[in-house]
Amino acid sequence: MNWFRFRHGVLTVALLCAGVLSLGCKVDTSNPYYNTGPTPTALADTYSGTLDNSGDVPVLRLTHTLTTTNAGTMSITLTNNTPDPALTLGMGIGAWDTTTSTCGQLLAYNNSAVVGSLIIGNAIAGSFCVQVYDVGKLAAGAQTSYTITVTHY
Repeated sequence: MNWFRFRHGVLTVALLCAGVLSLGCKVDTSNPYYNTGPTPTALADTYSGTLDNSGDVPVLRLTHTLTTTNAGTMSITLTNNTPDPALTLGMGIGAWDTTTSTCGQLLAYNNSAVVGSLIIGNAIAGSFCVQVYDVGKLAAGAQTSYTITVTHY
């Protein structure tokens, strides 16, 4: 048996099969999951609040809600913390339950956030909650005002 002819024959059959299979590999634009629209634009939302460790009922955790309309990268940045930008806070993101108006378990978080700290990840379209909270560094009787920026699609 001539090995050269045998290998050549096998290679020819393989290429023919690949060619026939590739004919069925066109994009089906009638598929409802095929995105033919424009590339989504990134949105930036800014949220502010004041954590207050004074009085009978201290406010040591605040929740902000947002909705994403497209899947994509999401980032949360602590952009301001006054009066002490070096004060360590916690911030995180979870799923917002619109039925019960509660923030689910934080999916990503940073318990040592200072101004400039960032959480970044991928998000699907849906409802989310961002929380900012004291990690035990806010002194009794003190308060701090913060600003966070959430970029999403």
